[in-house]
Amino acid sequence: MIPRRIAEHVKAHNWFAVAVDLAVVVSGLLIGFQIDRAWEAQESKSEIGEYRARLIDDFRTELEAIDSRIAYFTRVEKHAQSALAAYDRPSNELGASFIVDAYQATQTWPFSAPRGAYDEMISAGRGNLIPDTGLRKRLAIFYSELEQDNVTWNEEKPYRELVRTFLPVAIQMKTHEACESSDVGAGGALKLTQPDACGVALSAAEIAEGVAALKNAPAFKLELNRQISSDESKMRLFRARAEQVKAMIAEVERAK
Repeated sequence: MIPRRIAEHVKAHNWFAVAVDLAVVVSGLLIGFQIDRAWEAQESKSEIGEYRARLIDDFRTELEAIDSRIAYFTRVEKHAQSALAAYDRPSNELGASFIVDAYQATQTWPFSAPRGAYDEMISAGRGNLIPDTGLRKRLAIFYSELEQDNVTWNEEKPYRELVRTFLPVAIQMKTHEACESSDVGAGGALKLTQPDACGVALSAAEIAEGVAALKNAPAFKLELNRQISSDESKMRLFRARAEQVKAMIAEVERAK
């Protein structure tokens, strides 16, 4: 409609009308462009808010998982220290508690930090949605460090295999059933718990057999010592990671 009207005005040499029509066209284009820009900005703002909320949710899920594992490995180390302290005593002085401590010291709980929101944002090429370049860099470093941390968190030392190879399986099953339980947390993740004390119903014959098996396991004391050191390293790393996570939550919440 407007192009035909402009053509008619040109034929009539009505240059004022041509100028008015062109101004209307240009104004329409500019308004449309501004509307598109505003819509895109609103969409970006909404997307930024969604990713920010999901990042924070991942951080809080990770923090909860870390806290659970610190509590878990604290109990595991307590058993390990008790087993190490008792090992040099004569076999006839060692009872079911030594067997329980030695077995519980083998327990482990794999960990992998949730990173779905960050990975999705990067794979979709939306990393620039975070306007703060410093925060983008810190997020990249934060997640890149997970690769090495996961190696430490999920490493299994020979002690676990040693005890589970030599200790009779019937004793292992009784100990596991009495001393550890599993549940599914609110977020759907597996949650392991250990009681403050667990009583395992072992007969005198089973106790004697279990103690003998552990005493005869090669390098038991050395491997247990190494296991304790490994658990300590895991907990130190978990505590340091927890502080990093708290700092990231604060930074992402500030970046609005």
